[in-house]
Amino acid sequence: MKFLCIPCDVKMEVQVDGIMPEEKQNLAMKFKCKKCGHSIAMLTNKFETEFVSKLGVEMGGTSDVRNPQWQQ
Repeated sequence: MKFLCIPCDVKMEVQVDGIMPEEKQNLAMKFKCKKCGHSIAMLTNKFETEFVSKLGVEMGGTSDVRNPQWQQ
C-alpha cells in the first residue's frame, strides 16, 4: 500500500518515528510528502494490528525472505 500526495502526485514516505505506540495495541504510521511537506497518519485498532502481526508482516525494514516464518 502506498499513499500519494494529491497536489504533488508524489509517493509519500514513511516516517520512522512514532510507528508503535507504547501500549502496543494500535499501530500508528506517519507519511510525509518529500516535495511539499504535507503529512498524514494511519491508525489501526488492536484487532487490525494483531491480524497483520499474525501474517508475519514487519514494519520499518526488510526481512530475510529466504527464511519465512511459515516454513520453519
